[in-house]
Amino acid sequence: MSRGRKGRTPDEIRRDRAEIARLYLQRWTQAEIGARLGLSRQQVGYDLAAVRQAWLQSALLDFDARQAQELAAIDRLEREAWDAWARSKQAREVTTTEQTTGGDGERTRVAIRKEQQHGDPRFLAHVQGCVEQRSKILGLYAPAETRLTGQGGGPVRHEVTVDDLSGFSNDELVRRYQEKARALGLGPDGP
Repeated sequence: MSRGRKGRTPDEIRRDRAEIARLYLQRWTQAEIGARLGLSRQQVGYDLAAVRQAWLQSALLDFDARQAQELAAIDRLEREAWDAWARSKQAREVTTTEQTTGGDGERTRVAIRKEQQHGDPRFLAHVQGCVEQRSKILGLYAPAETRLTGQGGGPVRHEVTVDDLSGFSNDELVRRYQEKARALGLGPDGP
């Protein structure tokens, strides 16, 4: 006996959709699923569409969450690289110790001097890598142009057998060729 949407509670709908999803993934047909659950094939189709929409939404949320997680990790690495760059530019203290022996005994002389640092460029390379990776994740780079070419970089060739063309008049063949050429952005005589 088939039940309609009005005959099911929200809990029953959720349970049915979970079972529909399970059976669908096992390659059951909509008719088989409907017979098993006592639903019409049409109702299974509606529920399956809702299941697919939920899967798509979940995949998008998972993707967004993963993207946010990767961006946060890149942000943390970039902050560390900037901090390391700043530390590498700080003046450093150089201590020299000189021990001498003289008439009045041993003496130790300590000298401290500050040396200015210019910064370690490796840290800036890490920052640049973070910026590039973030830009890739966010899709900020312009798409690269690709061209389809045939063997050896030449034009793409497609062979058509006479059997493929049987039944068409010459006018029809010329019209079809011109449509294909326009669709491919070619002139009537080719590229």
